[in-house]
Amino acid sequence: MKRLLTALLILPILLSSCVALPPSPTDQPLPFPAQGHAINLDETMPLDPAVRTGVLDNGLTYYIRQNDQPAQRAEVWLAINAGSLQEEDDQRGLAHFIEHMLFNGTRSFKGTELVAFLESLGMEFGPDVNAYTSFDETVYTLEIPTDDPAKLETALKVLEEWAAYATLTPEEIDKERGVIIEEWRLGEENAGGRINDQIVPLIFGDSRYAARLPIGDPEIIKHAPPEALRRFYQTWYRPDLMSVIAVGDFADVDAVEAHIRARFGALPAKAEPSAERIAYDLPPQEGTASLIVTDPEVPYTALEVFYTEPTKPLKTVGDYRELLAGSFATAILGERLEDLRRTANAPYLSASVTRAPFLRPVDAISVFVQVEEGKVLEGLDAVTTEIERARRYGFTETELQRVRDQLLRYYESAYTGRANRESAPLAQEYLSLFLEGIASPGIEYEYDLVQQLLPTITLDEINERVKTLASGEDRAVVLVAPEKTRASLPTEAELTNTMDVVAAKEIAPYEDHAAGLTLMDEKLAPVAITSEWVIPELGVTDLTLANGVRILLKPTDFQDDEIVISATSPGGNSLVSDEDYPEASTIENVINQSGVGNLSQIELEKLLSNKLVSAWPYIGEMDEGFGAYASPQDVEIAFQLIYLYATQPRTDPAALEVMQTQMKNDLKNRDLVPESALYDVITEIFCGTGVRCTDPTAEEIDGLDMARGLAIYKDRFADMSDFTFTIVGNFDMDAMKDLTQRYLGNLPASDRVETWRDVSSPLPRGVIEREIHKGIGDQGQSILAFTGPFDPSLKNQARLDALEAILSIRVRDELRETLGGTYSPSVSTSWQRLPRPEYTVSVSVASDPKRADELAAATFRVIEKLKTEGPTAAEVATAKEQERLDYEEQLAQNGFWTFALEDAFTSRGGNPDDILKWKDAVAALTVEDVRAAAREYLPVNRYVHVTLRPE
Repeated sequence: MKRLLTALLILPILLSSCVALPPSPTDQPLPFPAQGHAINLDETMPLDPAVRTGVLDNGLTYYIRQNDQPAQRAEVWLAINAGSLQEEDDQRGLAHFIEHMLFNGTRSFKGTELVAFLESLGMEFGPDVNAYTSFDETVYTLEIPTDDPAKLETALKVLEEWAAYATLTPEEIDKERGVIIEEWRLGEENAGGRINDQIVPLIFGDSRYAARLPIGDPEIIKHAPPEALRRFYQTWYRPDLMSVIAVGDFADVDAVEAHIRARFGALPAKAEPSAERIAYDLPPQEGTASLIVTDPEVPYTALEVFYTEPTKPLKTVGDYRELLAGSFATAILGERLEDLRRTANAPYLSASVTRAPFLRPVDAISVFVQVEEGKVLEGLDAVTTEIERARRYGFTETELQRVRDQLLRYYESAYTGRANRESAPLAQEYLSLFLEGIASPGIEYEYDLVQQLLPTITLDEINERVKTLASGEDRAVVLVAPEKTRASLPTEAELTNTMDVVAAKEIAPYEDHAAGLTLMDEKLAPVAITSEWVIPELGVTDLTLANGVRILLKPTDFQDDEIVISATSPGGNSLVSDEDYPEASTIENVINQSGVGNLSQIELEKLLSNKLVSAWPYIGEMDEGFGAYASPQDVEIAFQLIYLYATQPRTDPAALEVMQTQMKNDLKNRDLVPESALYDVITEIFCGTGVRCTDPTAEEIDGLDMARGLAIYKDRFADMSDFTFTIVGNFDMDAMKDLTQRYLGNLPASDRVETWRDVSSPLPRGVIEREIHKGIGDQGQSILAFTGPFDPSLKNQARLDALEAILSIRVRDELRETLGGTYSPSVSTSWQRLPRPEYTVSVSVASDPKRADELAAATFRVIEKLKTEGPTAAEVATAKEQERLDYEEQLAQNGFWTFALEDAFTSRGGNPDDILKWKDAVAALTVEDVRAAAREYLPVNRYVHVTLRPE
């Protein structure tokens, strides 16, 4: 279960907009299609006709939509329009507590039987079974398989029981108190929690929000009587505040509606609700409030200037136009700030401007700046100057056109891919419609509307809007920095004064240099295909070009607007000396931030910003290659980028300087974070202390030789005859062959024979136990890792995955549900073929440091019992069903096929036959297979156990 909180620099913002805007503006104008009917700004936007909705006699609202992505899956949600704001003084934290309790007993499921039952259907606690509590609502989400109608009926039964039939027994309540305290500990007993404790009063003042944080009061959580929980449940879990949302691959929507009406229509209506749901506000403050917060464990220095404004409705066409126009100024400012960050001697490390919902009654405009130590005022002045420049002179027509084009391209992509839109984001739309009245007209309506509205948004209008942006009213300025720098920090008065004096500065107008840019003028002739064969069972065409480049092509219809490209070649930075390793491991970052061909990075981003395309080179430990993705209409640009990165890479001195500055800044205060000590020890145990294992020193960073790095990069891509390109997505085979023949066929090749070199450290031997004392928060963390040699047969892969699933459930049940000692223990497994076949099983537990040894001992007991007695047949069945459902979903994802094919057809050593045999390998698993895996992969004489406790 996840808990949402609202804060500034550390915690995520609560609400999300119903219209997701793309991250960066564009350059070349896109034509606007013919407009439809005349625009009526007062027209109420309709509900998407694909949605079936209704209100039952008892007041419950439902939304149903047939959607077959992913296939044979459905999102079934229950929303309660009540959260922590509705708590009474003796209930602070109990809205969230009840969210927990609904997984701990209902009328038909005692204790934790509910979670076990849902997991037996193949659902996983967390990814598929989840919930959250915020200030204003509590939401329960299930992703269920729909291959059997009985599973849908069961899911609706679970929602019904959550809605009205929680048992809330004293025994289960007492067991869950410790779990919630551990969740509180995760959020509060660290630098983030301490910072938020100071920021919340500044932002929320004496409003209801300040006194009703969803996590609540630890003392109330520890001691609240069951009656207080029942009172909240009975008061606020009522049909008139509820919605059931069902979106998925349903065989019969009529049947879904009938089930919802039958189950939830029987819930008794509250004729006279025992409490009125009050909508609380966040009152504006006058002028500018400022705050400086320091903490011994904060590793960065950052400023946030924060403005709030009343939330604007999104119901009419005029509201929609307001939303579009309101995003323009922040988008253009964001581009300007990013351009400045890329320059030599940049005044800040990063800066951004965002506009987003914050709380239900208010939206927020946030200006975030991360700076080097000692450059707080310089960074603040630079950002404020850019805002003032925009307010004084406005924007340029070319900037506005890029934003228009970007938005239109974004909506065009969403419209093109509408048949492949997944159910979860649709369910989220209907949740926002129910809770906040945010219109959900459907992408067909929105795309048509955007085409009509965007041409009406003029430069004069945007320039008038920016004049009101970031005024001195209702403004908060927060500086967060390491405690050790407090003496050198500016005062709060200096922060506000820096912003105020900018208005009197002499500032030149902005000049936009983006016209006339082209990526690649050279015309390449196609080269011959020297071999070609088809693998029908995989749907793959295997090509080899005249220069030796191998290409695996798999056309799919999973996503209409997506093509994924990956390329690999053996070698990587393993082939360079330790002396050259710093350059070899960082040059890709410089290349990726330097532009390509004749274009700087700033010019490249402006040129491509109305395209859905990205490509990047990489140099890994044992291979080098490329990654790319594109829409079908922009895929040729992806190939041009790959060709240019291979043949005409750039190294911009400013990009090197920016990278060095960021690296040194990260390094300077890295040791302040307690977890860094934990992972340093783990790295030392598993990797060693050589240059390939440790972070570079400040001296090594300053000494990076860009010329040597570029020479290494060019060497890695000088001969591409041993490259394998894997291309998966929505493409025409003949057109794709032509692109590969022209762009990949002309890549340099000299038939050099090489492979990677094993530079890894041997696995640790025996038992290694280490304890670290770091940090001031009352929080501990323990990592237990088992490693060893591994035979990566398909059966062993399936055994390891089943072991992870079963051990995860058992560790959770024992450490969380029985002992109440942790919030979210984690079990993970992994394996590798190269450079040596090895596996890892790790268990990570965060807890009260005083209970770390107790929980570690309990973990070993769980492991020993699994090794001696083995799992139950039911546990194995659960693991197999979860693996089956995961596999079915992966088979419909371009990313899965890209990785699987690359793994199977390159030097990585996979087997193409295994891709389609995984389901059979999982189905064949037995109880004895998993017990044998536990014995083999969890040895008591070979493991690493590292524990972090506070100082």
